Formats: sequence, structure tokens, C-alpha cells
Amino acid sequence: MELYNTLTQKKEEFVPHTPGQVKMYTCGPTVYHYAHIGNLRSYIMEDVLEKYLRYAGYQVDRVMNITDVGHRRGQNAGRRPPGAQDRAADRPVLHRRLL
Repeated sequence: MELYNTLTQKKEEFVPHTPGQVKMYTCGPTVYHYAHIGNLRSYIMEDVLEKYLRYAGYQVDRVMNITDVGHRRGQNAGRRPPGAQDRAADRPVLHRRLL
């Protein structure tokens, strides 16, 4: 499998540091507002990559951060979208246990 290396700006053959094992640190969905394709694109790509690596026989350990409201600045800083508190209470916390 080849992946694009942004440092070298070239496609390079994927070689894990530890044979047969891949460790991934990925960005999860941004949860401070409504979901849209812009903040889900990278999450979906990383999920597909993880599934492919498992299919290819790698042991995959994945850690995902979840962005919260603390990083926002500007006009909407500190504001919650209408009904956000009500919606948040109805949603389970995203948790993934790595096997």
C-alpha cells in the first residue's frame, strides 16, 4: 500500500515501525455543533484506513481525540447552538476500547 507523505511530498510504500502492528492517533469528529461533511471527512477516511489495515492483517491500535468547544474563537466563541444542551444529554459519549 502506498500513502502520500506530506513531508516528502511523494507517495511512499507503507512500512509500519513494528512489523504486523500499526498505531494510529487520529482526529475524531468535532462535536461543538451540527455534524457536516467538512468535519466528518477526515474521521471517515481514518475509519476506512483502520478497517483496511485490519483486513490486511495488521493489529491496529487507534487513539482518537474529540474536539470540544474549548478551541473556538471569534464571533461564536462560548455560544452553544440552539438546543445544544438538550441534544448533548441524549447522546452517548463516544468511547472506543482498543483491543
